[in-house]
This record gives sequence, structure tokens and C-alpha cells, in this order.
Amino acid sequence: MKFINLLINEHVLKAELALNEATADNIVELCRTYLQLLAEYRDRLRGLRNMPEIDIAQTSALGRELVEQARKAVRESVEVTVREHNRTTALLKSFILITNRQAAETLNALKFKDAENWEASSSGVHRILSKESPKFRLAVMGSNKIVTTEPALSEQPGPSGSHSAGPGIEHLNFYRSYREEPGINDRSVEKLTVEEAVDIASRLRREAYIDCKITFFK
Repeated sequence: MKFINLLINEHVLKAELALNEATADNIVELCRTYLQLLAEYRDRLRGLRNMPEIDIAQTSALGRELVEQARKAVRESVEVTVREHNRTTALLKSFILITNRQAAETLNALKFKDAENWEASSSGVHRILSKESPKFRLAVMGSNKIVTTEPALSEQPGPSGSHSAGPGIEHLNFYRSYREEPGINDRSVEKLTVEEAVDIASRLRREAYIDCKITFFK
């Protein structure tokens, strides 16, 4: 095998090109393939550093210089390969090893659902919904009853063609009284489980990397 083929590995280069053209759906698998080839290439290069002295190099100044240059090229190739392996490892981990807190930070950084108020908790990730949100719900404290703003009022025809309040009036009255506490009762919570939050964060990170090369590792 030619020496240049040992320094420039065709399989590694093809794996790098494939990773550069990855999608959010296949980037994790391509990272793993690239890492495996980089590890094999790195080990092969390290073996070259221990190659024995060439007899003629011991008596030839030019020979010694050429051997030293070859070893320098091997050392530099090893260094480049190690850096690339470390970078790709960090990239892969940023996609598959995400904590609950990191998921909340990712959702905020990438404005999932146009929101930046996601918070992590022991049960998952949540955000406060304002009363203007279409998902706004008010939970009755101390009971399992859920009061919604829809429908707030049910109308039924009266005897003379007028309308009187139907069953929905109780909900409307409660809604009016419950929302009187500012900052507490006029808001609700959208929740994600830990698994849901991590899955969403992973997808958002992969898409951000594919589209804009945004990374979530140092």
C-alpha cells in the first residue's frame, strides 16, 4: 500500500462527505459510522509511528530527513484525526444524551412553539400559557374539575324568544371569579414528559445543525 494512501484514507473521506450531506433523520447513524472509521484510521496511523528505522537513513542525511518528515506527517495526521473524532463524538452526544434541563434550554434557544419560557421540572418540561393562548385552561384547585373558556356560556331559547343562561353559566361565573387573582389564576401550564421533551430537543438540535450548523456543545 502506498504511504499516501495510509495518510489519506478514502473510506474516512467518503464518510465525512456523507455526514456533511446528512439529514435530521440519518445524522445520528452517519455520525456513528464516521466515528468507527476514524477510530480505525487513528489506530492504523499510530501503528505507523512505530515503524523501524530504514537502514540507509542511518548513514544518509537525506534519508534521515525524509524519515523524519514522514513521521511528522503521521503525527499531524493522528492529531487531526483525534480532533475530528472528539468533535464528532461531542456532536453525537449532543443529539442523543440530553438531560431534562438541557431539553428546556434547547426549546427556549430554538423558540419551540414560538416560546422562550420552557422550564424543567422533575416530571418533565413545562411552560406557562397566557390567557390569550388557544390552549388556555383553568384547573380548579382542590378538585378534578376542569373549567375552560370554551364554551363559557350555553344559551337556550326562553319562552318569549329571549335567551336565558343554560348549563354553561356556572362555568362562566366560576371563570370570572377564578381569574381575579392576577398572575396565578389567569394562566395555565403546557406540559411535556421527560421523554417527549428530550425527543423534541434532539430533533430541534439535529435540524438546527443541518440547516445552520448550530451546535450545542463546547
